[in-house]
Amino acid sequence: PIAPANSFRFVTASGLAAAQPNETADSVSVPIHASMVLGAEAPLADAIELLRHHPFFFIQQRREIVGIVTRADLGHAAVSAYAFQSLMAVESGLDSLIPSYAPQSVWLDEVLGKESKKIREVYATRQRFNADSTLFDAMMLRHRIEILEALPILRQDVLDQETEDLFVRRGKEKETRPLDHLRNTLAHGGSILHAFSNPEEAIRVLQLVEKLAQRLSLIHISEPTRPY
Repeated sequence: PIAPANSFRFVTASGLAAAQPNETADSVSVPIHASMVLGAEAPLADAIELLRHHPFFFIQQRREIVGIVTRADLGHAAVSAYAFQSLMAVESGLDSLIPSYAPQSVWLDEVLGKESKKIREVYATRQRFNADSTLFDAMMLRHRIEILEALPILRQDVLDQETEDLFVRRGKEKETRPLDHLRNTLAHGGSILHAFSNPEEAIRVLQLVEKLAQRLSLIHISEPTRPY
């Protein structure tokens, strides 16, 4: 941005590269359009959405430009906390729905198989310290995903063509899904840019997680418990 802060003009690297030696920064500056400005008090979700359309944007406060945000800032701890919150909402939504689609003998014993023993052990330990603990508290996100994938009706009700992409295994060995890859990366202290180095892909995955969390909350509110 060009000073003073209320000038609403900025300089780009390409603009400087094309400038003549006798020109000034102001002479090669260009106007800051309204689509590239966000108020300092705007929600983080709005900032992430704006970065989906622009590689950077400016922060405005009291009719002045006070900062610039770029896609590199997706690695900020605040964005990681926001993403993790959305992932927790997905887990919570699945915890509420799974028992309505299949009895415990199916989703725990049949679907998870050998994993169920470990889950029961962790659950028993946690119950000693928290009487309100549930079997889901002893499960990982990957367990919930396995259950979702094994229950066709639940999968059909929860996923659409876009959010289905969160569950498509990626990588050279097809070993990870974007959803649990993001969850594991954040849990180990990484950012969404550690999980997905391409910022546009990172934003797309995060917005799909948000969409899935919202869908799960709507199903939980509007649909009755399904008979086994």
